[in-house]
Amino acid sequence: MARKFPPLFKYFPFSTPFSGCFQLSAVEYPQEKRFSMPRNYGILYLLYPLPAAVAEQNRRNPMILNRKHLTTLLSIVLGVLLVSSLLKWSGNYRAQLQEQIAASAGEGTDAAVPVIRYNRLSYFNGSATLEFMLNENGRWVWTADQSFPLDDTTIQTILTLLDELQPLRAGDVPEELEEYQLGASPVATLTASGESSSLSIRFGRETEAGGTSRYALLSEDDASLYILPADLLEPMSVAIYDMMDLPKLPTVDATRINFVRLFGKPLAEGGYETYTILTAQRPQLPEGQNLIPSDVVWRSNGADVTANATVQSLISAITALRIDKCVDYRPSPDAVTHCGFDAPTAVLEVDFLTEGGAEQTLKLTVGNLLPDGTGRYVRYGDEDPSLYRLPNDLLEALLAIAAAGLEY
Repeated sequence: MARKFPPLFKYFPFSTPFSGCFQLSAVEYPQEKRFSMPRNYGILYLLYPLPAAVAEQNRRNPMILNRKHLTTLLSIVLGVLLVSSLLKWSGNYRAQLQEQIAASAGEGTDAAVPVIRYNRLSYFNGSATLEFMLNENGRWVWTADQSFPLDDTTIQTILTLLDELQPLRAGDVPEELEEYQLGASPVATLTASGESSSLSIRFGRETEAGGTSRYALLSEDDASLYILPADLLEPMSVAIYDMMDLPKLPTVDATRINFVRLFGKPLAEGGYETYTILTAQRPQLPEGQNLIPSDVVWRSNGADVTANATVQSLISAITALRIDKCVDYRPSPDAVTHCGFDAPTAVLEVDFLTEGGAEQTLKLTVGNLLPDGTGRYVRYGDEDPSLYRLPNDLLEALLAIAAAGLEY
């Protein structure tokens, strides 16, 4: 009894658009014939083994084998595309479902502060009230003195923390606000306002979790008590003078200094206790050779003082001078006297050449020691009335020469 070989696509659980085009012809073969794998027919026969009679026909007619290869390849590609589409759809659906679950889980527990473009910011940090605003040029300014050279880094930090704020509702507003330090004397307050919205925060005492969070009220008409992260209070505690864009002292190259003049304390009858001039002598080097600090010869009153350790320390300090803090932006006459500028401890003048070859003078007037001992009051130039701090490590050699002059 014989039977016919079924069409190719009967061996697959799905069909393709080409299933009606590429189909094997019916072939009569004996029932007792076993399936065999002709040589050189590849992986196709691992998918579905063919009877020997059909294999022999395929060997004689290669076109049939090529069609089977193409059909199998197209079927596999379409199957992979279908599986990929299902996986992608499943992933998107899962992500949307998780977002909906997270939104519903947080509803009624947290109050998200909307992201607002603020143009005014005012806060009380426990010791001072500071107010800032965006001017017509889009720059943050200190409302009390808009000419103050404000570095708005601290302002931007506060605004970023406000945008990321996620208050946690702790319950209703308690009847006894003083218990939470939210009454007449709160720990701190903050108000930020934009064109159409505003945010008001009143900070109270620390929560039971310690210094990482505090109780707070968000607005007067909000009947809830919240818990806020305490990290917002840190930038609010920065003093206004610590938010100043400090003047940058010119960069002085030791090989470009012409003169250094150093005056000690002034005398009542005129003149100074000491007066020291250092003159630089630079050798003529061959073309293409760069001058280094050790090539410079330093003279004072005609004497070679290059080897003097105090002179070398002074030159090194001049090249590293920096102002690291504003002490008083607009000092009163009493403050000027108190800080020692009626009779300054020292006056330093450095004549040097810029990289472009222009002559320039750096002048610093040194006053009294700061109360905390971290440095001395200084003034930069003759035009800037502000009082700054210069660290002690940059003043040791300067003060030593100003007090006693140079030993030759």
